[in-house]
Amino acid sequence: MRLTRRRLAQLAAFGAHTAFLGKSQVSGPQHDSQAANQDGKFEDCARFANWPGDRIAAIVENVRTLEKVADIRTVTGLLSS
Repeated sequence: MRLTRRRLAQLAAFGAHTAFLGKSQVSGPQHDSQAANQDGKFEDCARFANWPGDRIAAIVENVRTLEKVADIRTVTGLLSS
């Protein structure tokens, strides 16, 4: 699709009026049950990709306690290796 000035203006206007604040936003925080559901979705996808169970558990635990992780490279290393 070719972007013209008109199309860019339409996209800008569309984006300005349809901002979606998901449940993880300050105005609509997630409940524990919703967070647990997302953990399950991630675990299902990771199992489908044949990731080892201990790696999946380590990722979930690190993300749940992200504010306590001393070095974010721990998490990114688990996700990229």
